Order: sequence, then C-alpha cells, then structure tokens
Amino acid sequence: MTEQNRETKAQRIERQKLEKNPWRSFEELERFAREGCGSIPPEWLSTYFRWWGIYTQGDGVGAVGGTGGEGKPVPYFMVRVRIPNGLLFSHQLRTIADLAERYARGVADITVRQNIQLHWVTIEALPELMRELWRAGLTTMGACGDVTRNVTGCPLAGVDADEICDASPLVLQATRLLINDIGMTAISRTRNGHAEIGFSLRVGGGLSTEPHLGVPLNSFVRWNQVVPVAKGITEIFRDSDVLRQSRESARLKFLFKKHGWTAESFQTELERRLGFRLDPAVPEEPPADVYRDHVGIHAQKQDGYSYVGAAVLPTWPTDLRAANSARPTCRTC
Repeated sequence: MTEQNRETKAQRIERQKLEKNPWRSFEELERFAREGCGSIPPEWLSTYFRWWGIYTQGDGVGAVGGTGGEGKPVPYFMVRVRIPNGLLFSHQLRTIADLAERYARGVADITVRQNIQLHWVTIEALPELMRELWRAGLTTMGACGDVTRNVTGCPLAGVDADEICDASPLVLQATRLLINDIGMTAISRTRNGHAEIGFSLRVGGGLSTEPHLGVPLNSFVRWNQVVPVAKGITEIFRDSDVLRQSRESARLKFLFKKHGWTAESFQTELERRLGFRLDPAVPEEPPADVYRDHVGIHAQKQDGYSYVGAAVLPTWPTDLRAANSARPTCRTC
C-alpha cells in the first residue's frame, strides 16, 4: 500500500466494523481464553473487544513506559459493566463484588457514567466473568467503543421525595434503543388548567476533547414522545458522514462546533424525521441550591422512609508501580 493510499485510523476501524459484528463472535473470545494472550489478533485488541465493554489494561502509572502517564498495555483487561440509570438489585451488586474479589484484585471502580469497571482481568477469566454477569441480568455489551454508552439518570428515581417524576422507565426504554449525547430534564407545565410532566431537551453536550455545553432546543417533549425523539436524534448522528472522518470528532457536539449546525437547524431536521412538531419549550426553574447532592440522610417519597447517600472515594494500590515493573508485558496486548 502506497503512502498516498494508506488507511487512516478512522478508515481502518470503519473497515473492521464492516467485516465483523463482534457481538456474534463470542466463541472467538472463548478461544482466546483457551489459547492465551498471544492468540489475540490486533483487530480484537484495537476494536472488537471494545464492543464487549473490554479495554486493554494500561499499568496506570507508566511503570513500563508509554505516553501520557498511562503506561504501555499489560496482559490484562478492564471490563466495564453498564448500569442504566445507576439502578442495581442487591444480588447484582453482590455478583459484581464477588467477581471483583475473584478476578479484579478486589477493586471495582464506579464511573461518572454510572458504570462499574473491573481491572486486571486475565484473558482466561473473561468468558466466565461475562457469563456470571449475564446470569445476574447484567451486561458489558456496548459499554466501550463505537457504540452508544450507558444511559444515565438519577439513581434515586422513584425514591427522592423532591423529584418531579420517576423517569427511569424511559431510561430503560432508551437503553434498548441505545442513545447518547442527549439530555432530557423533567419539567412541569400547565395546559388547559391541568398540570403535565414532560422534558426539556438538550443535544450535543460533552466533556473530554473540546468540551461543549448541550444546546437547548425550543421544545417540550411529552412523555410518549421521549423514545421517538431519542431515536430521531440518534438517526441524525448515524447519518452525519462528516462525523465519521475523524475518530476524535465522532460526537454530536461537533455538528455545532465545526459544521455550522444551530439549535434551529437541528430541530428542523429532527421534526422532519419525526413527522410532527414539538411543542415550544417552557421556562425552566433551576434549583435554588446548585451545589446540592445526595450525600447525607434525605426523605424518600415513601412515607416513613429515608435514604442515605455516601461519597465513594477512589482507591489505588500503593505498590502498583513496583508490582507491574516486574511483570512481563505481552507483545500483542
């Protein structure tokens, strides 16, 4: 292949995505577990594992070289478990804790996207770890890579005494549709003398590279419109070829930052796909205390009950650098 015709990173990964649906290739992952780390081909390490919520594990401290302080990959993996709306049954949390003890050095990370991550998982342990998650009703599918990430919501939905509505059923519906880069906030309006709960709508928000605040649309989204609206926004993202030209710009926010879209043009295209007009937005009333959180003891909406919120502190083994500097790396992962 000449320099002129050499594939870019984005082109290579788009080609790999067309060649294989990794969600139909779990038997390959099982084969890697039998044959060891050296049997894993580069396309699985760079692309296909991520569809299963799996990343190669950097040493985290640069003890074995590498750039950006992350260190070169070592022969271990990080597994990300999706927790839609941050809601877990007690038996699911016990399953994750048990898997962390058995396969992840006793540590489970809670992320800002309401995922739980297990680190230092060996290739040999991956198939059984994932089967045990499935048996508990949990999944890692779609937690990483070129797929939509976990759909987040208030973990106290249905419990907090001050909530406007319990929107968790909509989050679970949206999870089945797989959406991202969309923010909906519960809001109330009065129409014909009757109160109605709906949602304000923002699109294209994101942190990481080139942070961008979500763009508010002039819309009041009714309860039964939430899923169709989410689907329509997802289709706009899917069909925007300009977002596929660069791996670093494959986010909805770049339609606004780099390609001239506005709130008005986005809403026009969304309503064209929906086949109906959205009602105009109603004024939002932000909470008086913008620094509020769920830490402490608070009343539930259920009479006589309270919930307790606690901050989760990050932990990291103090001997990690020494431990990993002596651990051999694997050429392929």
